[in-house]
Amino acid sequence: MKSAIINLTDIIHHENAALINADFPTILRLIPEKQKTINTLEAILNNNESPYPTAKQDIQKLLEVAQRNKDLLQETITFQKNLISTVTQLPEQQNQQSYGEQGHYSPKAPEQTGFFIHTV
Repeated sequence: MKSAIINLTDIIHHENAALINADFPTILRLIPEKQKTINTLEAILNNNESPYPTAKQDIQKLLEVAQRNKDLLQETITFQKNLISTVTQLPEQQNQQSYGEQGHYSPKAPEQTGFFIHTV
């Protein structure tokens, strides 16, 4: 049990570092090992094996690291959603450019309105 807790803690530390650096290949590479270690811990817990003397402290450390991992994952998801939203927004009309009379791009001129004088 102790080695599984330490192993999972190490994996999550590596995953957190990868999340901070947006290193998605590393994150993906860690998933199978992380899942295997979680399965090992679940099997140990299901067998009701007696914990070792420092199990409580190791589990607390694991929970703290897991919380940081959860926070980083949420930040990454939020960042990606914001990035996608920003990239896919249409530009505002006032910031558009057009091809000017001099053969260069120029800011789009405001639409001109006519001025009429009505005489009676």
